[in-house]
Amino acid sequence: MKTSIILHSFRESFALMWKNKLAVALLFAVELVFLASLFYLSVFYQTRILESSKAIDDYVSRLELNDATVVSDILQQKSLLGPDPLSISRNLKDMVWNFRMYLAYLYLIIVIFVSISWALTYSLSSGRKIFSGNKNDFSFFRKNLLKGMAVTCSYFALIFAFFYSLFSISFAEYVEQSRFFAKYIPFVIFSSALAYFLYVSLSSLGMTDLKNIVQKALYLGIRKFHYCIAAFAIGFAVFLAALSSLLYFAEKSVFISLVSIALFVFSFIFGRILAVQIAGKIGKVYGS
Repeated sequence: MKTSIILHSFRESFALMWKNKLAVALLFAVELVFLASLFYLSVFYQTRILESSKAIDDYVSRLELNDATVVSDILQQKSLLGPDPLSISRNLKDMVWNFRMYLAYLYLIIVIFVSISWALTYSLSSGRKIFSGNKNDFSFFRKNLLKGMAVTCSYFALIFAFFYSLFSISFAEYVEQSRFFAKYIPFVIFSSALAYFLYVSLSSLGMTDLKNIVQKALYLGIRKFHYCIAAFAIGFAVFLAALSSLLYFAEKSVFISLVSIALFVFSFIFGRILAVQIAGKIGKVYGS
């Protein structure tokens, strides 16, 4: 039965994509905007953070911290950190501020686009056409979109909060690697578990009410673990194949590179459709 569910879902996922080309094109466009937004956000804030870091490095490199200079500054009651000692502090504050803003916007972008993508995937998988003028179809999309936002907000809020807690460590903890990794390892384990159950929750988004999402996710994620892992493994294998093709042909053929980029984006779409199909079949077979 396990193999039957997975194989049928695999075939039906491709059939759905072929049958609903316009819906797939819309999902493709959403994925492109999402990736472009992530790229722009990362470049924008990483540039600012690097500028502040460079300003600190340049200022420190101009300081004369040899023994004679240090003794002279102490005798003259001058700051050992040069004429503008607050420069380091200002740039550090700018780095922290820009990093926090980066995380805040990253959180918003992920929540918005992940929710839209899964809601569109459920509409496609259910044969709903949100732009057909049918109020029921649009209502179905809107309902799943709101549920997706609630679920994604909750999971990523926990992940980001735990990630933010890593920055509460002292410099001594950072230098002492064993203490730093003592905080880092639980974060990786905790975030991986949350990411897994987020994936399961979104896969079953259209199958249950919001209040039962957690219960549904626990049932599928634990009792039907093998199906969830199989769905993730197949989707991840398609993703790796597309990514490998993209990296291999990046400088060899413009046309093949473009095709690889398209396959890379389609791997996300296919992975979501496959997950929804498997979750739906589990519900039908096992009555969950």
